[in-house]
Amino acid sequence: MRGVGRSAGACVAAALAIAACGSGDDVAIAVAIDGVRPAVVAATVAGGTFAVQVDVRVTGNGLTGPPTLECVLTTAPPEVVPTFTGCAPVLPVDGEVDDTQSVPVDLVVAPGVPAGRYTVGFSATACAPGPADPSPGVQDLCDVADTTIVVEVTDPLVSSLPTTVPGTSAPVAPASTVPPAPAPAPTEPPPPPPAATTAPPAAAPTTAPAPVVTANLVVDASFDVAPAVAGLPAAPGAWTGDTTILAAAGAVAPMTGASMVQFVDTGLEPSDRTETSQLWQLVDVSAYAAQIDAGSVVADGSAWFHRVVGGATTDRRFDLRVHAFDGAAADVPTRYTSNSALALQSASVTTDGTAWTQAQAALALPAGTRFVLVEIYAFEDVVNDAVAPEFEGHYADDVSLTLRLP
Repeated sequence: MRGVGRSAGACVAAALAIAACGSGDDVAIAVAIDGVRPAVVAATVAGGTFAVQVDVRVTGNGLTGPPTLECVLTTAPPEVVPTFTGCAPVLPVDGEVDDTQSVPVDLVVAPGVPAGRYTVGFSATACAPGPADPSPGVQDLCDVADTTIVVEVTDPLVSSLPTTVPGTSAPVAPASTVPPAPAPAPTEPPPPPPAATTAPPAAAPTTAPAPVVTANLVVDASFDVAPAVAGLPAAPGAWTGDTTILAAAGAVAPMTGASMVQFVDTGLEPSDRTETSQLWQLVDVSAYAAQIDAGSVVADGSAWFHRVVGGATTDRRFDLRVHAFDGAAADVPTRYTSNSALALQSASVTTDGTAWTQAQAALALPAGTRFVLVEIYAFEDVVNDAVAPEFEGHYADDVSLTLRLP
């Protein structure tokens, strides 16, 4: 992200979480993929359509008028066709603005695309109006945020599909250009058919063996131990992340067992510069290296989420993400923040506070995968505040990661 123009007395802090500062007209902008920046969207086959949510946040103070916001797709390879409707206008209240909007982007991967990564660029530009009578050299203050959506095609679709008539599902054979042969002239009646014979019974069809599914590889899947309030894990076998607590039955009862995890804040302390309360666990899958490197292992992740009913300002969204990494466990935190996972699959659910809701994500593990990072989080999709607790009563339970082996 970079600042593009300055008005008197304004400043912009350029960082992953953008902070506005100073006095006078002031605007800042940040973009993220699915609430967390950066991210990779993993496609399992070519020829598919994938929906991604880009979250764009604009903040400002001391504004003399409405800021402008322009969102564009800057780059796209011919193999991936992105479409979106753009960002909505932003209106300040009493000269201040703090607006987050979710912009859906549809990504269509062409049939027959070879396996690989394809990058789509997304850019958002917000400008605060300058003074009505600017002095020489003073202009509107603009801030630009750029991010990328990386589409990974892991299983290209190589087939010739039959043509179908619109509104039907029946294949249509191509029209023939050779006229049909004339019917033969009638002749004497054909001889009677030979006596019927009994054909040997047809061999029973063979079926591929069902895949072997491992046990749940997540440690403390039902949260009997409080997760460590720390950063990303550099070793497998334990939950770490933002501020969370263990909770027993109350307004919401655990999915199973005596406890569940409750999301509290979007960091080590409340902040309106972050929107997700995240937990991670690193899983060592090196015992399955031979099957993974043969390209035939799928990681199935799932998690259950619930919340209090609350009111009009109660956040509703939860997410599950499954990341694949090669290399050493100690390198995973750096690899995560630099968007260099081998692959990623994610799933979002919107809850209404009446029942547990399950999110599921399946990821074909690329060759070389030795660790899988399971990530769950609650998302401030309604109100992004900085008052503890940031979540009124948001819970997760029964997280699972299994491998489908050939």
